[in-house]
Parts: sequence; structure tokens; C-alpha cells
Amino acid sequence: MSDTLDFLDIPNPAGGVWRIARRRRAATAEGGNAPGLVWLGGFASDMDGTKASFLDEWAKARGRAFLRFDYSGHGRSAGRFEEGCIGDWLEQSLAVFERSTQGPQILIGSSMGGWIALLLARRLAEKGESARLAGLILLAPAVDFTEALMWEGFDEATRRELLEKGVLPAKEPDHGPVTRRLIEEGRHHLLLGGLMRAHARVHILQGMRDDAVPWRHALTIVEHLNADPVTLTFIADGDHRLSRPEDLAQLAAAVETMSAPRRASRRARFLIDEGGYTAHGRSLLIFLGGIAESSATSSARERAKARARQGGRHSDGAARPHATPARGSLADDTATQADLARRFNVSQSTISRLI
Repeated sequence: MSDTLDFLDIPNPAGGVWRIARRRRAATAEGGNAPGLVWLGGFASDMDGTKASFLDEWAKARGRAFLRFDYSGHGRSAGRFEEGCIGDWLEQSLAVFERSTQGPQILIGSSMGGWIALLLARRLAEKGESARLAGLILLAPAVDFTEALMWEGFDEATRRELLEKGVLPAKEPDHGPVTRRLIEEGRHHLLLGGLMRAHARVHILQGMRDDAVPWRHALTIVEHLNADPVTLTFIADGDHRLSRPEDLAQLAAAVETMSAPRRASRRARFLIDEGGYTAHGRSLLIFLGGIAESSATSSARERAKARARQGGRHSDGAARPHATPARGSLADDTATQADLARRFNVSQSTISRLI
């Protein structure tokens, strides 16, 4: 079945419509019983990028359904990029998902798309449709990036320029401008102020050499997802794009695993692949089972409250995400090695052997 390009007109709550470009590949008899795949791209990216194109070829070879699309102002979709914001792109994602897919789907979100995927999972849960999700695969997920990775890292001069001019020009051609609306509207969608639920399995792939989304940010996300089964894979030499052949092989392996029938488990599991190497390169894999017991969930909630008391909220009580984590090498950071060992209930020597 061919990968067809067409356009959807989606009502804009502010008036008018968004004209959204999408590509759909229908499942064949071979892959018709497996979950479909839905690609959610990053900030200022498009659906024809390396990872999305790789997934399309992967799906084609296996008869799997695959959906990809461009947010407004991105790629082939209509609209000006600087007029968009997280809420707009979330509404478009929900509408395209509902109008383009049937049955269980695996959301695959890259960078900003990882944030959108978690927000979409929350919206589906609010509608009682969590069964539509077979899982989430998040690549370098930039959850709360407008606040945690942008605003919190801006110096006073940059903040003043943004507030006065309303826009910061793009630093590089493929990055896109940062608008005041993007930052301020993004605060309505922050997730790191408390517990998060995906209501599905989650696999995070994170490069340790990512200069856009620090690898410690992935640890923060895992902390807040402690009621869902989570697999966290650190790729030792991976960058933000995760588009090398070995990275794409990791992505394909994650999709294969996520496509398998879900294993029933009521207990939390803390397991580490002590070899540190996979067939696709050096990586640290950490598997966390979902914590369903009320006592464990209560304990997690108390930890979230403790973080809030330590600066996790603004003075007006609004949720505030963690500040940008410091970048660095895990091999030289014994404090973080100890923190990883504590978080995942293993010895620090085990962490040391993996890096």
C-alpha cells in the first residue's frame, strides 16, 4: 500500500481552520493485527525527516500502518511557524489521530513530539480512550522544554528582549524563532510539576551527548512517570537527532518490543543490562515496572510534594518544572552515578561498569 499525501482541515478554536498535511500508510494483511505507528515530530521539524522516513520504510516492509503529519507552520502544512504554540499543535495532533487511525497505536515522539505524545496520552485518558494506546516511544523527549529548557535558561537580557519584542530570531535556520506566545501558552501544558500518567508502556531513548535536551532531563521524566511501565535507554555516544544507522536500529528494536503483547505484571521491576552493549551500540538500559500499589503511588506523591517544597513551584503555587540540568559526562560524575544507583536500586559499581 502506498504512502499517500493529503490534507485535513481542522477547526481552530480561535477561528478559521488549520490545513494540516499528512501521510498515511495503510496496514496490509501481514501487519493488520499489530498496532499502528504514529509519528509526532519535533520543534521546527517535518514529517520527511530521517527518522520518520526510516519508520515509513520499516512499516512498509512489515505491512504496518503508519501515520505522520506536519504541525501548522511546519513542513507542508499551512500557517506561519511563529503563530503556533504547544496547545495548537496538541489540538492538531489529537484531531489527526482521531480522524486517521483505528485501534491501538504506538505514539513515537521526537524531542517536542515526546511532550506532545504525553499530552495526547493525557487527553485520550480524559476521554476514556487509553486503550487506543499500545505504548509510547519517546526520543530525547523535550517535556516542558519551553520552560525548563528555554525560559529557565535565558539570562535577564534575553528574557527582556523576548517580552518586549515578542520574538527571538532563530539561532540556526532549522531551529525556528521562539515567541513570547510559545513560552506563555506553554505554561498551560507543563507536566513536570507533579506525577504524570501515560496509561501505557513507555520507552525513552536518550543520547548522552545531546546538546539540546540534557540526558538528566530523561531521568526527571522517569521520576514523574513512576505509575507506568518505563524502559529508559541511554545511548552513550548519541546526540539529539538520534539519526545514525545504529540509532535507527535502536528505534526499530524499541518498536518491535513495544509491538509484542504486553506482559502482565503487578510488581515493580528494577533490572539493568549489566553488559552495557547491545547489537546496535553501547547503551545503558533501565527497565522500570509500573507501580500500581497504592502505598507505592502514595510514596511517589510524597516525593513529588517534597520536590515542590524544595523549589518545584512558583510563589503563586503554579507548577514549575526543574531548571535545566547541568550537562556533563556520566563517567566523571560520581554524584550522578550514586544517584542512578539509588534511583534504580543497584550498586554504584554496577553503574560504573556500564559507562
